[in-house]
Amino acid sequence: MTMQPPSTVFIKRVHQAGLSEIHERLEAGERLDFDEGMKLYQCHDLVALGLLANRRREQLHGDLCFFNRNLHINATNVCEASCIFCSFARLKTGDPDSWTLTIQQSVDRIRALDSALISEVHIVNGLNPDLPFSYYLDLLSAVKNARPELHIKGFTAVEIAYYAEKYDMSVENVLTELRTAGLDSMPGGGAEIFADRARRKLCHDKVDGPGWLDIHRTAHRMGIRTNATMLFGSIETLEERIDHLCLLRQLQDQSLRDAATDPEHGGAHFQTFIPLRFHNDNNRLNRLASPTGFQSLRTIAISRLMLDNFPHIKAYWPMLGTQIAQVAQHFGASDLDGTVREEHIYHMAGAETPQSHSPEALAEFIEKARRRPVERDTLYHVIRRLDVPALNAEFEPLEQPLRVGVVGYKNARPLTHFLDRPDISMEQGHPVEVAQWLRENRVDLALLPVAALLHDPIEQSTDQGYQVIPDLAIGCDGAVDSVLIAAETPPEEWTHVWLDGVSRTSACLARLLLTQGPLAKRVRPDLQISQAPPGSGIERARGTQASLIIGDTALQLPERLTIRVDLGQCWKDWTGLPFVFAVWVGRTDLPSEAVETVRRAGLSGLRALRNGDFDDSLDTQTHHYLHHMIRYELDDRATMGLMRFASLAFRAGLLQREHFSLYAPQTHSTPDPTGWSESLQSAPSTNAEQLVHLYEKSPLLELMAAAGMLNPGERKVSYQAADETNARPPMIPLQKLSGLLVGTHDPNLTLNDSNEWFDGDALRHMKELHVSPSPQTKAVHWADFWVRLNASSTPKLQAIWIHPGAASTSPVSTGAEWLGWLALARIACPQVPHILVEPSAHGAGLSQLALHAGATDLGCEDTTSNDNASTIERHIRMAGFQPCRRNAQWTFEDDSTLRPAESLNRPLRRLDTPSRA
Repeated sequence: MTMQPPSTVFIKRVHQAGLSEIHERLEAGERLDFDEGMKLYQCHDLVALGLLANRRREQLHGDLCFFNRNLHINATNVCEASCIFCSFARLKTGDPDSWTLTIQQSVDRIRALDSALISEVHIVNGLNPDLPFSYYLDLLSAVKNARPELHIKGFTAVEIAYYAEKYDMSVENVLTELRTAGLDSMPGGGAEIFADRARRKLCHDKVDGPGWLDIHRTAHRMGIRTNATMLFGSIETLEERIDHLCLLRQLQDQSLRDAATDPEHGGAHFQTFIPLRFHNDNNRLNRLASPTGFQSLRTIAISRLMLDNFPHIKAYWPMLGTQIAQVAQHFGASDLDGTVREEHIYHMAGAETPQSHSPEALAEFIEKARRRPVERDTLYHVIRRLDVPALNAEFEPLEQPLRVGVVGYKNARPLTHFLDRPDISMEQGHPVEVAQWLRENRVDLALLPVAALLHDPIEQSTDQGYQVIPDLAIGCDGAVDSVLIAAETPPEEWTHVWLDGVSRTSACLARLLLTQGPLAKRVRPDLQISQAPPGSGIERARGTQASLIIGDTALQLPERLTIRVDLGQCWKDWTGLPFVFAVWVGRTDLPSEAVETVRRAGLSGLRALRNGDFDDSLDTQTHHYLHHMIRYELDDRATMGLMRFASLAFRAGLLQREHFSLYAPQTHSTPDPTGWSESLQSAPSTNAEQLVHLYEKSPLLELMAAAGMLNPGERKVSYQAADETNARPPMIPLQKLSGLLVGTHDPNLTLNDSNEWFDGDALRHMKELHVSPSPQTKAVHWADFWVRLNASSTPKLQAIWIHPGAASTSPVSTGAEWLGWLALARIACPQVPHILVEPSAHGAGLSQLALHAGATDLGCEDTTSNDNASTIERHIRMAGFQPCRRNAQWTFEDDSTLRPAESLNRPLRRLDTPSRA
């Protein structure tokens, strides 16, 4: 996508960080080398790194962030390997906390979600010496039989190497048998760190780095897509991390090159890279400190810049924590993984994240980071859109006329009614004709049978072929009346079934129902199934010969055809799901304005149908048919039905593909309205309207960059040493502040010790002001707060603390929101010396990041938590600053009171007491 030139703030901040030459190379499309990767790791300015990584991320994906709905199955944690960082494995069957699920227990976990849309099951296991290879094949087959549409991503390269050695097979044979049983792609686990020095210490008894790479090379050649990982933050050096990234990049180059030049190559490659943060609980490295979120964000940003040939960088939220994963969307990450039901590996190593998130929670989390959520499947096909078009807006004329092909059946009317306009030409035909028109480029968009979508040859350069307009379909949820097998005799007597060639979708459905579904139990084993010319079904349905008949013809059958098997009802009885017959399908390069026009027109038509706007023109039969028999929503249940049909038909050899993709939302780079960059530098502390404009229009990282540049040049960060005499001023509580900012309280903005509003004169004696935005706080409230504060006389005010929420509640702001509030406060109040944050309230990673976005103080040493003086000083130094101590009166001590600095080039010991492993 076309990117705007970097803003003035961007250029200044990158220059201050010493990254101008790297930026110039990136803008020229040049690849960074090893030395430049090391320079990135040596740069402590995380905001500057984020600016570079985010620019690359937005070149690829704009403001979209992807997630999926997935389930984890760890069938066994019994493992022969003795990786010293692992908290998941148990050495042998019978050990305390060991498990090996039966095949039925694994299937039961799938069955528990029968009514839920999930698209992936992720299977990773220990290296169990007691299981035969057939166990894994049976596991895959059972999962596929339970939910055929589920994509199985399973078995790390470590597991593949173990099976090859244990069962005396080649890697290619292991992968072939697993794929035949149901394996679709591979995860990236087991890469750890490729450097032999570190790997010998971390995991000496499992496949080495070259072996891991070769297994993924083989998988790519066989057409199996894979992911890649790197375990960071244990004993590896920064040089070893960069070397790891370079080796992955080299293999991706080879796989992409071979896919383009070698006809025998399967065309697969790495899809995403996942930096995995080392967790230090319950393992033999528990005396090492785990990386903070600051280090995680830095690694994600550098990964995005180094891995220029990887489509995605994933912020794996169960490992990073939800707040850091959310902020990572501005540091190069374009994927948050998924709902991740029943994750065990990282939670057994001390991860404190939830066991799963709902799709709605993930979507909200993404939106609060100012990104747009897109639900994907494992192969990054879009399967759900969360943006909702405005139906009441005027229809804008299209810049280019749109040619539309539609099936001329009654059930298409609601979807096409509002397309009757001068800039859209519509041509009607039967399903096979319409599919042919789209293939021949006679139309740009077609209301197409789904079998044509999943079967017709693909001439485009993308593996997705055509794409589907969201929300709209023609289907049913039970009996449909218009897709029937009609006959004069019951199914038990049929000798021949003719499939009318007018609809490939209905023909595929009929074959599935007759060979695998409920009709298979009723028909003769020697039943013949043959294709018939379009429109010949009724004539062929005589005696013991039955015919598939669809469309308006099926609504007007002759009386002699007394046996009428409704395929919609048969499908519902078999699967419990709706069936989708047709969707809007177009070329992948269809302009987004055309996509949205057809989408809005269809949704408007459905609203008109339900409001009864068409009723005057409908006869009784058509009214019943459109209102009660046809299902038009392409929602979760319809998507499940479409995925189930595609998988079953593909496995039966009836369709060439089993995947489809919706049109993704149009990608946007972060806006750069004229003048905002210059306004950021002028620190508009007295103009609420301008502050609101800055907050709403400025990209988050550039807002943070500008705020950070307002701090003095001295790179010192203070904190308060523990002192029982310290007294904290009261924090303005959430409900008080919410009311205050909308004007229902005294504008002097202060509280007394009794938590009551008091005279504004007391503000002149305050040294710290603690405030917290509430869920109801808007940008206009926040800006007005700071304008009023600046209007007060506050000569002794030393610090402002932007708290994420009351101590007894969960934070009211997500990480990205809190950083935005903090940066705006710094810009609005340049005369206040300090912006205060506390690791105990915000987390170490976000607090360290905040130091680069305007914060200058890490609060008070907390003797009741891990945030003691040594820890706080370490956080400050790791972020690239020099610590200094102060007291509650903001008197600063000399450096002789500081703890000795540690070397940041070697593994850091944890400063708390580790648990036993």
